[in-house]
Amino acid sequence: MPWVPLLPWVLGSPLMMKGMATEIDPMSPVPRYRQLAAILRAAIEAGQYPPGSRLPSEKTLTQTHGVARETASKAMDALAAEGLAVMVPGVGWHVPTGRAGGLGA
Repeated sequence: MPWVPLLPWVLGSPLMMKGMATEIDPMSPVPRYRQLAAILRAAIEAGQYPPGSRLPSEKTLTQTHGVARETASKAMDALAAEGLAVMVPGVGWHVPTGRAGGLGA
């Protein structure tokens, strides 16, 4: 059953990101926006983007990961739904601040 090994990655398990490529796999059955969200989630959880920092723009994500702008937008929306990103109008996407106890608190 090919979905079983992918399921934790789809759900965003940071353990599954360790040692995995940080590039989009066009042959993967996992939607590209979920792959991109997982890459960004891992970077946030690793501290590459600390609370209050600005995340890459959708335009930057399209250029660096070779995805469509809609894919980048859906990835950012997925992170926002998880509380890992907030849109600041006129500024861009940021990692939210004020989350006591770190991620997932």
